[in-house]
Amino acid sequence: MGIWFELAKVNHILGGRTIRTANGACVEGDRMIVGLRRMPAEQGQRRIRNRTSQWIDILEGTSGQRIGDQEDRGQAGSVIYIPSNAVHSG
Repeated sequence: MGIWFELAKVNHILGGRTIRTANGACVEGDRMIVGLRRMPAEQGQRRIRNRTSQWIDILEGTSGQRIGDQEDRGQAGSVIYIPSNAVHSG
């Protein structure tokens, strides 16, 4: 049985302990987090490791990400995958 969420109506929160500038809707499960958040230009996060995998869908602008030793920049329409427990920053 599923549960439906309307992200426009979900409580907006800051991105967590390490992403103080990302703000928006977020739903957290045992092994996955789904959110729709915005981050101001030129704001990022320090290197962290999460217990959950992450998918970042870039809707507007660009996002530079460093995952392990790999660094790349995605643009609107790109999707970034970050495996669980991978050290990363954005």
